[in-house]
Order: sequence, then structure tokens, then C-alpha cells
Amino acid sequence: MQWPGRADYTQAVRDYPNISIKDQKLKGGRPRYGKDGFLISFAGGFSIVFPIEIVSQIYALRCWTQEVGNAEFRYKEISTYLKQAGLPYFVDFEYVLEGILINGVKHPVTRMEWAKGETLRDFIEQNIQDAYIFRTVASEFQKMVASLHKHQIAHGDLQDGNILLKRNGTDISIKLIDYDSLFVPTLKGQPDQIVGLREYQHPKRMEGGGHVNEKVDYFSELVIYLSFLSLSEKPNLWNEFKDKTEKGLLFSRADLNNPDQSDIFKELEKLSPEIQELTATLKEYCTKYDIDDLQPLEEILPKHDAKFYSERGHDHINKHRYNESIPEFDKAISLDPNYKEALYGLGLAYLHSNKYSDAIGVCLQAINIDANYKEAYQVLGLAHFKSNKDDEAIAALNEVLKIDPNYFPARQLLDTIKSSKTKPTLTSLNKTSTNPSQKVNSQHNSKPPTQSTHGMRLSKSLIGLLTIVSIFSIITLILQVDEKNDALSEVSELKRQQSSQGTNIQELTDDIKTLEKANGVLSRENTELKSQISEKNKEIKGLNDRIQTLESINTQYQNDTSRMVLISAGEFKMGSDDPNDYLDERPVHRVYVDAFYIDKFEVTNQEYKDFITANPRWRKDNIFSGYHDGNYLKNWNGNNYPNGKSNHPVTYVSWYAAMAYAQWVDKRLPTEAEWEKAARGGILYVRYPTSNQINSSDANYDNNIGDTMPTGSYPANRYGIYDIVGNVSEWCLDEYNRNYYSNSQYRNPVAGGNIDELTGEFRQQETVRVLRGGGWSSSGLRVRVSYRSFQKPTYTSPTIGFRCVKPKN
Repeated sequence: MQWPGRADYTQAVRDYPNISIKDQKLKGGRPRYGKDGFLISFAGGFSIVFPIEIVSQIYALRCWTQEVGNAEFRYKEISTYLKQAGLPYFVDFEYVLEGILINGVKHPVTRMEWAKGETLRDFIEQNIQDAYIFRTVASEFQKMVASLHKHQIAHGDLQDGNILLKRNGTDISIKLIDYDSLFVPTLKGQPDQIVGLREYQHPKRMEGGGHVNEKVDYFSELVIYLSFLSLSEKPNLWNEFKDKTEKGLLFSRADLNNPDQSDIFKELEKLSPEIQELTATLKEYCTKYDIDDLQPLEEILPKHDAKFYSERGHDHINKHRYNESIPEFDKAISLDPNYKEALYGLGLAYLHSNKYSDAIGVCLQAINIDANYKEAYQVLGLAHFKSNKDDEAIAALNEVLKIDPNYFPARQLLDTIKSSKTKPTLTSLNKTSTNPSQKVNSQHNSKPPTQSTHGMRLSKSLIGLLTIVSIFSIITLILQVDEKNDALSEVSELKRQQSSQGTNIQELTDDIKTLEKANGVLSRENTELKSQISEKNKEIKGLNDRIQTLESINTQYQNDTSRMVLISAGEFKMGSDDPNDYLDERPVHRVYVDAFYIDKFEVTNQEYKDFITANPRWRKDNIFSGYHDGNYLKNWNGNNYPNGKSNHPVTYVSWYAAMAYAQWVDKRLPTEAEWEKAARGGILYVRYPTSNQINSSDANYDNNIGDTMPTGSYPANRYGIYDIVGNVSEWCLDEYNRNYYSNSQYRNPVAGGNIDELTGEFRQQETVRVLRGGGWSSSGLRVRVSYRSFQKPTYTSPTIGFRCVKPKN
């Protein structure tokens, strides 16, 4: 057979895709184009790949430019075996015998699910300033290849373009693509036709003529693992060697052919003992004649005990590299689950990473192992304190002091917590010592003080005044209203500070009177104190005004569920099996959701204005550029919503902004499951909120109005929820995962992490987020209760808004 060239395929897909693409599942699909207007394609080896979009899915259309031996048989065997293995590293695919028409002849193609992620080199480029993540990549890569070995699978061409990495915070997921050279046990004895890139393969394999087997990846595994491990230790190696390797990572084909003369081998021999040992192994591998003599990666890794990894984790902690320490402690704990120093270190790393619930969990494990582990109790107390659980923090710190009554860190934190529960006075502030074991005596005599006593009291007053100034500086920062603290907490804190300042001013006034009676020569000091008191009075007035503003704003939000609907706990069927609906809505599956409240109405412009009034960082002119796409509140005039639209749903808000608002009102965004249960209104098998039909009197959709409508303009569903479809699409908490319904958990499912992680660390989320309900411009097909959509968390639109939920305590 005469195979088409890449230009032939490109012309056919670009100019007449509806005629050339014969694969029935891709009929009607659209090729993708870049910003420059050119057709997007990826060429390599014996093939060319085109991304094809159909409905909301993207597929890879893979076309061959030359014969790949017995491809139909191979792909059938591979598909069957991978489905049985059920590994998460592969994408769904199908070999289509007559998939594309070129010059009147039908040729085979492979249709693959489009895998998201970055190639190895691109990932390194984008994360080189955050090199600790490379050790996590190495660790996850090692887990993957160990899993392949267990199932006797070999990829056959592990290299830059065939491995895609996806990062979510400190987590890494891996997908493998291009299965032309894949080996599964049923293919044993097949010829090794595709030998891969020289920068990753054993020099002897490049000579060809062998048979593919389960050992064919052993060499490239070590090359990739060692490269990432070395970059985590010395990132500068990338800039020094990347251009010398062409398509490789750190090793060029010349390096692997002659390791004794290689500069990169010499550099790696200067690094840690672990890397030196692996470098020596790779050098030995390069000289072996028979690839069957090589060992799998998991068997050649240096063997270390739990103490080794724990000490390395604590070394990262000491250098404030908390994210780097976590995988080290994880390794230590995997080797010895009762290694208390590793558990304590992991708790400390979680604490510094603001993962307080995780810190509490591992510290409790350490304490179960050693009931007198005071350092673990100390971290436990700090984690409780950071979680606003003062009583639990006090209990943990008291345990520390039972073990060691003189343990200063616990005493200091305990004093801080207890003092925050009372109103401090100037006298109490003056009593504060840098060492809790020191006692400061302060006595008030009824007799007039001597001049030396006057001097001492003046000194104390000035110290107290400086303390007040420091407190007011802190209050000034608080008044910027960090979005991490809701406005109610701020009001309480400001009231406490206001009361404290009133007490302090009275003490300063008494000091002035005493000094005036005792010694007239101190009039200058008195004048200065009076001036400062006057300034403090002005600041207190400003605090009063601020408190009144915040109290006014929060009156409507504090513990207010009057504008919410309670959805009872229970099971429902989620998704759709209708053949006319989209694939990502399948299969229908049973889901149990705990009881929760959901807003009756979408969040309005007025409500959102209240939020940015109290939280200046989220105003249109202040918001961090990484939290939106440049169109945030585009339809607003500065910080004012459009005239006459106070009760319209707010639009042009990103997922990040919606999350921040939800936290401010002590709520959160709904999960997909919560949203769909609420939208269905308790009716089985319904396609729309009240029935299987919908028209323009039921919702604002299909451009029948051409803009948003005031919330509540259309009938509510049976739960009493308004505009759950139409008007605006609504952000959900979940990461979008097309296949999530196939492996969704039964109880309270949420894709992309757990609820605490997603809400507590929402600023670190970067993956696309789910949208539900459709907006005023959506078609009838897209306002169904099972319809799923998605966008980047920075995305804003005139058709996107949100509503919030609140768990029933």
C-alpha cells in the first residue's frame, strides 16, 4: 500500500473534514486551529495527529505515514489487555480500519481520547523555578513504571512527547500516549519495529532487529527518573544541557554512547550519594550488550530506611522548603508507619502549608505512638489555633506543659490564646514578658509617688503607648480586610481593640494628672501625651465608623438561611443515559449527598457590591491579575454595578472570585452532585427542573431576552429554588473530569480533591472548573439538569454567575 504523506493528511483534514473523516464517532467533528489560523497538528515517528473537537469532547485523530506491522491485530490486543488491567495511565482509544479518505482510498486511523498535560520538556521549562516538584515527578513516575511492570506492560517509546504531566498544586498525574510500540503479554514474540528516540534508549536497541518484551523500558525509565531527580537537586543543569540533547532531557545520544567522556555524567557524579549511585548504574547499563540483563527501576533504586527520608524531610523543613519535605516524610512513613519523627515532621510541613486538618491528623498519629511527644502536641496546638479551635488548642498545649512545665513555645502560645479571649489593658500589656518564667510585679500605692516612681510610670506609659501604636498599625493592616478572615471576625476584633484603646487612654490620662501634681517640669511630656491621645481618639472614631459599615453589611449574612432552601440528605440518580445527550453525562449513577442549604436565588450585583466594599482586594481595580482573564466585572462602572440591575445576577465573575465571595458569607460553591440534586427538585428522571419539557415561560434561555433578568423572575422548582437553569450558568466547586461519572464515589462526590482542600486552597487550583445550568444565551439542550460544561477558573462571561451552599451542621 502507498501511504499518504503528512501533507496529504493535512490537506484532507483542513479543507474537507466532513468528507475525509470516515470514523463514525468523529463525523461532524471540527479540526482545531491555532491563533495564527493554521491547522493544529503534531507530527512524529511514522504518524501525524490532529485534535478533533466534537460536541464538548476533544479526540486525537492519529494517521500513519508508513506501515506499522500488523497494526489492527496489535491495537485489538492492546485495547483488550489495558481494559482488563484498568490502569489510570492510559487513555481510551480505538483502531478504525477505514477511518480517513485520502485521494479516494480509505486508510486506518486511531481515535484516542485527548490527553491533557504538558510534555516532559515543557513541564520542566514551566516549573524550573519551582524545582522541588521534580522530585515528586520522579516519585510518581517510579510508581507508574512499577505498576506497568506488575502487569507485564512496556510502553516501548518512553520519551518527552509520549509522557504528559499534569500538575495540581503539589500533586502530579501522568498519562501515556502513542501506543504503536506498546507491549502486552499477548504480543510476546512480535518484532521490535519502533525503537524510540536515541536520547532515551539503550544504544544497542537502536541497532534494531530484536523482539519487544516487558523489559524494553528498563533503560529509558532510568534515564527519565535520574534526569528529574537530578534537576530537583540542581536545577541549573537544565539551562546548561537542554540544548545539547535535542529532544532529550539531560542526556544526548553521544552521552549514552560514550558515558566516560560525557560532561553530564561527570556533573551528576558530583551530586548527592543517591544520584551518584544511580549515575553509576546508568553508566554500567550503557555498556551492557544484552538489554535482558537490565533490571527494573524499582529494583535498582538505592535502598534507604525510614530514618534517611525523615532526616531529609527535616532538612527541607529547616530550609523552609515545606512542599519538598512532604514526599520525603511520606516515603519514611510508607517504610515505617510508626516512625514518629516522620509523622511529626509531616505535621509541621502541613502546618506551614496551611493544611491544618492534615497536620492535626498526623500529629494525633504521632501522639498515639508516643503519649509524651511534646513537639507533636505543640504542632497539634498550633494547628487547632490556626483552625480557630481555641479550646482544642488550649487542651493540646496543656498536655505539653504537663510533660515539660518549662517548655517556652507552649507557654507563649497558651498565653497568646488566653489573652485573646480577654480585653487587654495597658497594665497587662506592660506585664508581658519575653520569658513566661519571669514574673513582673506591679503595685499601685495610694500615696503620691516619688519622682523616681513618676519616671518609672512615665516609662511604662510610654511603653504602653508604643504598644498602642503597634496595635493600631496591625489594625490598619486588618482594615484591608484579607479575604481569609470574614467580616464578622473583623468586627469582633475591632470592637475588642476599640475597648482596649479606651482603657489605655484612661490610664494615660490618669498618668498625666499624677505627673502634673507631682512635678510641673514634666509639662512638655504631658503635652506630647495629650497630643497622642487626641490622635488616638480620632483613630477610635475611624474604627467606630468602620465597625458600623461592616455591621451593616453583615447583618443580612450572619447565620442567615432565610434566603436558602434546605435539601434533605439522601440518594438520587445523577447523569443521563439518553443517547441524544452528551457522553460526559454518562453513566447514570447513584449518589448520596448529606443535607445542605442552597441559595434560593443567584448572587446579585448588590450582594456582590457588599462583598467588594468589605473586601477591597476583590475590587475591579485591585484584584490580582492571576484571578481573572482581564474582563472581571467588565459591565461595571468602576466599583458600581450597571444602573437598574441591583437584583440581577452578578456576571463577569471568575471561579476564584465566586469562591472568595462564598467564603466571606461563610458558605461555599456547590459540588456538582449538590447542584444537580437541588436542580432536579426531588423528581425522578426529569430533564428540566420541573418536567421533561421547557419553554420561554419557564426560564431565561435561548436568547429569548438577550440579557439577564432579575433573580426570581421565573417559577421556582419544587424545592423553591429560582433560576436554577437559565439566566446565568453557575460555577461549581468541582474540577471538570469528563469520565468522572465512571468512577465517582458514592457519598458526597467531588472531583479534583476533597471539599476542605478545594475550599481551603482554592487560590492554588488551576484546572478547569464545572459550570451548570446554562445561561440566557444557552440552547434548550444546555439548560437540562444533567448538562455539564466547564471553563478555566480565570474565565469571566456575561452569561456566568453563581449561587452558594452551606452544609447543615
